[in-house]
Amino acid sequence: MTRRVTEDPTLESKIVDKMEQKRGELVELARKLIQTESLSGQEGKLATLILSEMKNLGFDIVRIDEVGNVLGSVGGTTDEGALLFNGHMDHVPPGDMSDPYSAEIMNGSAFDVSGQVILGRAASDMKGALAAMMIAGSALRELGIPLRRRMTIAAVVLEEVNGLGSRYLAESEVRPGGVMIGESTNLDVALGHRGSMAVSITTEGRSCHASAPERGVNALYKMIPILQNISLEAGGLPSHPVLGKSSMTATTISVSPNVKNVIPNLCTVGLDVRNTPNFPPEEVLKRIRGVVDRVEAQDSKIGASVELVKRDLKSYTGYAREIDAMTPPLYTEPDTPLAQMTRKVADTVLRKKSQFKVWSFATDGSYFADKGIPTVGFGPGEERFAHSPMDNIGVEDLVASAKVYAALAAEFCQ
Repeated sequence: MTRRVTEDPTLESKIVDKMEQKRGELVELARKLIQTESLSGQEGKLATLILSEMKNLGFDIVRIDEVGNVLGSVGGTTDEGALLFNGHMDHVPPGDMSDPYSAEIMNGSAFDVSGQVILGRAASDMKGALAAMMIAGSALRELGIPLRRRMTIAAVVLEEVNGLGSRYLAESEVRPGGVMIGESTNLDVALGHRGSMAVSITTEGRSCHASAPERGVNALYKMIPILQNISLEAGGLPSHPVLGKSSMTATTISVSPNVKNVIPNLCTVGLDVRNTPNFPPEEVLKRIRGVVDRVEAQDSKIGASVELVKRDLKSYTGYAREIDAMTPPLYTEPDTPLAQMTRKVADTVLRKKSQFKVWSFATDGSYFADKGIPTVGFGPGEERFAHSPMDNIGVEDLVASAKVYAALAAEFCQ
């Protein structure tokens, strides 16, 4: 006879009580993860730590795959149909954080957060959630709750650079029954996000000495009317009723040879595009090329090329692959069973009404959703702290998310 957390107060109480007992263990694990530097492509030390911790926590199966993802499972007999909890190990550079790997426990009032917080790079994005997933798995193991399907945690590599680790998992033959992305949602349920694309525009000119610019063709000047028209084009991009409006903006510029007294023969501008499901990549490139074509029709001397940027990525294991610098948009309908289950479990366990929301940033969830796998998000922390010098995770949020992860796994995997 199956027992549902949302229908069995005794089972729910057991899970909540166990997570409270493991509160100190959860906080210390989160601190260990935060104290371990793991820049994109340099996650090896953290992967070894997570592997060891999963074994110590009693996970049934623990391994590191070819690309460097750490995979740990509890219960079940097969990964087919499992509930996959996905969190990334890599983080952006510390930037102007004064002591980025301190994992200091401090009063959250400095960040307008109630209670104690753990401060450090990747606390909110997203080592706090990874720790909560791991402790949730160990709690179910200790409680002896039977799981017919596996609860699997994937600590993945290279998420911050368009998701090599999750792409690898999504392309494997094993098909989970659902995917939970642990990025920060402030304990609400995320249904998706706009996509992210990196597109480059390059103009060509002819170099000469800057003292006689009339002898050359300035590639930088040729870029100006293109940028002006890109700005105008951005005002009329498609919108999605939930994810919002697509956006397109210039963010980087480089010239060659980049010398003060030489007219540049090349100028390249990088565009950051955030696209909705009704604005697919092929349409994005078509719109940008259309802008360039219109500008060139007005000035035959302007010649420009448009390309989707490629990334050459290499994992700490040596696995290498060229990928498109893009993350697809993600949108899961709110009536999807996994979305409804997550919200009901969160409401039951946390004794509050959660909301459906969308992320402003892109996540690895889209790689799984594109394969037809139900995908939603739930995590501790607030988006505003990600990639910022205020990167922190609230202790109460951390514990709350672990309770929900454990209860959701018990509900889904029975």
